[in-house]
Amino acid sequence: MMRTLLLLTLLLCLTVNASATHKPVRWSVQACSLIVNCGKNALLTARVTAPEPRYTISWSTGQRSPVIQVGRNGRYIVTLKDHQGIIRARDTINLLLKKPFEASIRLHSGATVDTLVAYPQNGRLTRYTYQWYRNDTLVKKGSSPRYVAPLAGMYKVAVTGITGCRDVSDTLTYRVSAPLSVDYTYKTASCSEQELAFTPVVTTTDSIVSYLWNFGDQSQVSIPNPVHGFAPGSYTVSLTVTSLAGQTGTVSKEIVIPPVTPWEVSILQHPNACGDAVELQVVTSPQARYFEWNGLPDRDRITVTRSGRYVVQVYDSCTVLRGTATVDVTVQTAFVAEIRIIPGVNSGDTLVAAVAGGAAFPTGIPPAGYYFTWYLNGTPIGGPEPWITDLVSGQYTVLIETQSGCSSLSAPFGYISGTALRLKAGNIPSADSGKVSAFPNPSLGQFNLRFDKPLEKRVIIQVYDMQGRVMYTRTTQQQQQLIDISGLPKGQYFINIIGDGERKTLTLLLQ
Repeated sequence: MMRTLLLLTLLLCLTVNASATHKPVRWSVQACSLIVNCGKNALLTARVTAPEPRYTISWSTGQRSPVIQVGRNGRYIVTLKDHQGIIRARDTINLLLKKPFEASIRLHSGATVDTLVAYPQNGRLTRYTYQWYRNDTLVKKGSSPRYVAPLAGMYKVAVTGITGCRDVSDTLTYRVSAPLSVDYTYKTASCSEQELAFTPVVTTTDSIVSYLWNFGDQSQVSIPNPVHGFAPGSYTVSLTVTSLAGQTGTVSKEIVIPPVTPWEVSILQHPNACGDAVELQVVTSPQARYFEWNGLPDRDRITVTRSGRYVVQVYDSCTVLRGTATVDVTVQTAFVAEIRIIPGVNSGDTLVAAVAGGAAFPTGIPPAGYYFTWYLNGTPIGGPEPWITDLVSGQYTVLIETQSGCSSLSAPFGYISGTALRLKAGNIPSADSGKVSAFPNPSLGQFNLRFDKPLEKRVIIQVYDMQGRVMYTRTTQQQQQLIDISGLPKGQYFINIIGDGERKTLTLLLQ
């Protein structure tokens, strides 16, 4: 067979000269190669086309034969010259010597028996024979590439092809492995009933090179000691291990994860002294680690200042939701102290303490549960009554305190002392012309305010109820002014007229 291939190569690369054809022939040379000796050598052949029979062939190796044999990889150049030594053609070939095949051994591990397999293997156009060596001693030969149930030792295989080429594999050391026993244990992690810690239990004389855990919930890991969290339910958890020799072992177990045990959760309310803020305290059993109020992370105690529904969710140290509680909170509006004036008709004015938006405290009878301190220009001047008389000009404030400890300091109230409206000389033609009157009195809602003489400057008109609240106010410079208070409740009112630092007070009955 080898001789046939060599003959074909030589025939393809035979010289063709001018006598072989009637067509004009040009000078050309082509280098061909053929690997021989199982890849150790190659035959290089020069195929020549020439218009005359006399020429010379030379190779870059110095050889002048049409066919040469080489034994190294590299670049080879063939040159064609005519009989006068003139170069007519040249060709180059890059040679790479390569074995026709390389022998190798692989170990196929089975459940009961192992097999050594040799490569390459027989095909439709290739045939090989195999010689097996154990510790350099021939133990088997033939056409089968398999060595079943080998003993422990160092193996190599010599593979021979149909052309007679032969190659020897690298050495493979085979160890007889003891049976591989695989199991695992698991326990609940310290922080959650749904989180398990797994530990493999493997019995083998070989080293384990890989672990593969399948938790039955479409998740896998390849570490020896995993910790995995599950949702409540039933799972098949499998462990597969592989030894250094290629042995594999698998174990599967059914694991049931119980539902999350709910905790008892409640909310305690602690209103402050004024009732305008409430502290909410979470009580859990056992103690929770994390808290969310209305969906926002916070502590186990919060203070709220708005009425509404509050929801708390509690979590354990593993951030597992353990319980929920809801509470409806009512927050009182904090009271605001203020000062009102009750104008005096036949006597001096009176300042009374009041709660903004509510009635003034009654005069004459100190109310139970409240304490009052009056200040004039920042200096304490009296208490504990909710009223003060004998007023002088200045800035008055009042501090209202309750038995529960809630308190409020009013805004300053500017007071100007005076008993009657007195117009300057330019406004009043005579000493007794500064009189003012309201009519009709009683009134159904509209009344006239009349000055005896025309006013040169504007005055302020204020209508107070019996609680000292200002119910109507305006300014005027008219000698007679119609005032409409028909929208006010029926009852007695004070009319205060202020001008040029002086004041006049009238009473009016609204029917």
